[in-house]
Amino acid sequence: MVALCRLPSPSHQRLFQAGFQFEGAVNANSERRRPCVLVVEDEVLIRAYVCQYLRDHNCRVIEASTAVEAQAIFDVGEMMIDLVCCDASLPGRFDAEDLAAWVRRKFPEVKMLVTSTAAYLSAHTARMPVGDGPVLHKPYSPDVLLANIARLLAE
Repeated sequence: MVALCRLPSPSHQRLFQAGFQFEGAVNANSERRRPCVLVVEDEVLIRAYVCQYLRDHNCRVIEASTAVEAQAIFDVGEMMIDLVCCDASLPGRFDAEDLAAWVRRKFPEVKMLVTSTAAYLSAHTARMPVGDGPVLHKPYSPDVLLANIARLLAE
């Protein structure tokens, strides 16, 4: 099991006490809205922790354990997804690289953030899905994840 248990810094917690909203996140009525993050992670404990952390920081969160599940969520189209936070080493024939390419082709406005272990990165550098920012190496701290999400959605 991969650890993801570094606690956010007190200064980071103060930054988001008033609520986690992005200037660029607006709905059809031009009102500010909470960003919607699709977390695609096959490790259930990591996914649960990340999703709860993002919810605690005023994000709307959708969970998927595979790239196929993530694609089905997009196909349903009930929520406007702002960012996909995706583990690079997803199981299955339709993997993280395929998901990243599919999202870029069908939803170019959606940002991609890729996470991975160092071991996976060194073994699969040629097949890494392309994200909009740096690859977050596991274990990463939640405040680093949140800062990267904020930066990507502000672009």
